[in-house]
Amino acid sequence: MFCISRRRKERLEERIKEEREESCVHFVDLERSDSSLSLLPTYEAVSYEPISDQAARIMRYALKKERDNLINIGMKLHQYPETAFQERYARDLLSGFMKNKGWIVEKSICGLETSWKATFRHGEGGRTVGFNAEMDALPGIGHACGHNLIAEGAIAAALGLAAAMKEMDISGKVILIGTPAEESGGGKITLLKRGAYEDASAMLMIHPGGGAPYKADILSPMLAIDSFNVEFFGRAAHAALAPDQGINALDAAVLAYSNVNALRQQIKSYERVHGVIEGQNYATNVIPDYSKLKYGVRSGTLAELIDLKRRTMACMKAAAQATGCRIVIHDSTPPHPELHHNGHLAYEYANIMQRNFSTKVQLSLDTPGGASTDFGAITYAMPALHPAYEIYSEKGVSNHSPGFTGATDKPIAHEKTIEAAMGISLTAFRVLSDEEFAHVVESEYDHWVRQLDKRL
Repeated sequence: MFCISRRRKERLEERIKEEREESCVHFVDLERSDSSLSLLPTYEAVSYEPISDQAARIMRYALKKERDNLINIGMKLHQYPETAFQERYARDLLSGFMKNKGWIVEKSICGLETSWKATFRHGEGGRTVGFNAEMDALPGIGHACGHNLIAEGAIAAALGLAAAMKEMDISGKVILIGTPAEESGGGKITLLKRGAYEDASAMLMIHPGGGAPYKADILSPMLAIDSFNVEFFGRAAHAALAPDQGINALDAAVLAYSNVNALRQQIKSYERVHGVIEGQNYATNVIPDYSKLKYGVRSGTLAELIDLKRRTMACMKAAAQATGCRIVIHDSTPPHPELHHNGHLAYEYANIMQRNFSTKVQLSLDTPGGASTDFGAITYAMPALHPAYEIYSEKGVSNHSPGFTGATDKPIAHEKTIEAAMGISLTAFRVLSDEEFAHVVESEYDHWVRQLDKRL
């Protein structure tokens, strides 16, 4: 990683200022109020737009030819939903499609059975960019988070980019990774630790939304999250004949739940602590000897998350001490860092969507949203982008609801998916084809990581 020098920045600013004065064509201004961009070099858009327009024409033609195939993929995944780490049908369908397109395909990479990777290379040298195809559905309600569309869009982005690279003779490599278990299991984190993302200059993916909080195309951070299970072990006894001989594990769970409710009054406005109580065959005349809670805690950054989890654990331990129960705490998934968008990639994507589809993308790069994703770990490791796009579900119908399941297979959802896919494909194309743009993307990431190290 490297940082652009002040002298180089000054030269760039002087050159851009001169060209602005000579041209009436619109420039994208990156010197906004966003703190993540305030110290970074700007870059010029006008001279690149003819190149981007040429790539866009190629991608439109390529994706028009593949339109029916892409929609069919999304529909099939919708019809056969598979939960975390069970995505065998999805793996075979998606990887088989890419193999038939001439890509080099590996299945079950990095020790994860339902993962896969497809690779395309053109020319010698060049940079590497990639896309993520999520596949898992939610238990009981299917593709209520639209991962069928994410996979459809990832393939569209990959095929469009490959077509432009070949026709315009742009050297580089594209990787498409099938990532299992986003909803529960942190599949991307395991793949990252085991080397699936090595050498990537940028990673991109899209995510459908509808209703709160995404009633628009938007780019905003997501919260860091940690999920864990808490078990209380007590002692059973007859609730009427020998209550003094029992240790009530259900009481421990109820106290812990109430403790967390009290804690919520003193946490930050964007933080979340949410959980459920589980039991086993309770009877009114038996003091329960076992209870279980499942909890997730979320905060704006990984550093804040660590503190919030510590405070939540104190609630659990206090309940155990008050009731005399034994407590066992298990992490159910690895901690997911917050999702951080690379600002230069974000502005490029927003400009592309406006220019090609008249779609206004809301940029809220310093305002954390309420959701979380294991893609946050990828944004810690490299420059990355994760736009949310509107699929026009019914009013009040948002992700993780049965109504949204139906929305993810409607014609408008497929149409908007292919548009957003072309947006990230063109953004990735600029990383491959524009040396200066790739430089400032990496420079911004390097700057952010240095600030991150200070916080942690």
